[in-house]
Amino acid sequence: TMARAYGFNPDYGYRCMIATIRNPETIDPVLREMESDSVRSFLTKALSAKDAKVLSYVSERHVVAFIPSDPAETIEAMRRRVTSAVIDMRRISTSLKWQVVVGSWASVLGRFHDSYLGALQTQEVIEKLNVHEKVSFYDDWYMHMLLFKEPRAQLREHMRHTLGPILDVPDLLETLANYLVFGENLKVTAEKTFIHVNMLKYRLKRIQELLGVDLKDPKARFR
Repeated sequence: TMARAYGFNPDYGYRCMIATIRNPETIDPVLREMESDSVRSFLTKALSAKDAKVLSYVSERHVVAFIPSDPAETIEAMRRRVTSAVIDMRRISTSLKWQVVVGSWASVLGRFHDSYLGALQTQEVIEKLNVHEKVSFYDDWYMHMLLFKEPRAQLREHMRHTLGPILDVPDLLETLANYLVFGENLKVTAEKTFIHVNMLKYRLKRIQELLGVDLKDPKARFR
């Protein structure tokens, strides 16, 4: 009953979004609080549905919002809607730098906490990997979370077995990491690695030769 009073609609699913201020120490506390409130208000207005409201609150460096999504909405449509709102959010909050993550799908009110934990786990992973995206979604980083839970010694052994020939070649290792992180997109990978696309192609060819793999093979990419 209390949740309904705040705009909760049980016919919708919800995903937890956590927007975290990355530069709190550089901003006056009063200004930080004002901008956080503005961001919360904006997200509530931008992402609420016709008959289901965003449930949100501000906590220190964080704005936490549970975003309603009609069960008929596709994942792609939800991503576009949320990403567009975050881009606009950053335009109205010019003093603060934001890191935004979105948790798992919560089909019932009792799963809200799971979605919140999923968002926190996503935040932990992208911080460890130093990833900077407009929005990071739990679904995209779930496998990385599993890998981080594996015993460190086993992961090191797997790394040596899989990447051994390039572990001591920083340029090739960085190139491969960027290539995989940015979805095998040559243009974006070249930009993030600060090299020309032709140099990228040469490095990828060399990586495949040294590792004895075909990077077009999804199993090889995952391994």
